[in-house]
Amino acid sequence: MPLDEVAAEAPAWMRGRRIFSARARAVGAKRVEENREGGE
Repeated sequence: MPLDEVAAEAPAWMRGRRIFSARARAVGAKRVEENREGGE
């Protein structure tokens, strides 16, 4: 993606960063638990 597009989308990304991070951690933790239970 061109840098100017990244710059244009940055404000929205920064606003959504906390929500995204929280979701990412929740999904990551869930996957880790599933992997432990699955023995992979």
